Amino acid sequence: KLQQFVRKNIPRIGTHSLIAGLIRIIDQQLHPVSAEDDAEDATYVVRWTFAGSVLTEACTSEDELEFAREAVGVLLLVLVSADGREDVESGVKVVEGGGVLDATQLSFDIRKDISNANLRRLLSVLKPERARLETRATGTCSVVDGEMVCRRLNVDGRLDEPWPWFAALEF
Repeated sequence: KLQQFVRKNIPRIGTHSLIAGLIRIIDQQLHPVSAEDDAEDATYVVRWTFAGSVLTEACTSEDELEFAREAVGVLLLVLVSADGREDVESGVKVVEGGGVLDATQLSFDIRKDISNANLRRLLSVLKPERARLETRATGTCSVVDGEMVCRRLNVDGRLDEPWPWFAALEF
């Protein structure tokens, strides 16, 4: 599904900042910017916050909101929504001080059930397209405070499906 989405939308420049942002959050989850962080630590989670308008920039009059629906579907393969009040998966407050994000902003965290091995596989689908992107990644990525996030349960891949089954999936 990911590969199909990228191939379909890469010719449309309005999609480039979203695709670049997806590459960036996965890359930062696998390769922490700070030497103090460890990608194998279950409490290390990267959050991506961006303007909601990014999901409609590539919409055309022909397809109305088809791009936005497809983009959200792809994002939810890898990410979980963090709306500024609660982490959808854990119910834990995620914004320090109880603040609320601007309503025009969307925030997503790496899913707690996706392994680093599977993130690397997804990145291998996305990275070859990086050279074709004509814009920078949208939004900002930040590390979520370990006390404020639901732990990643499958960092090491012990809960992954066997590879022959997973390899048959189309990203």
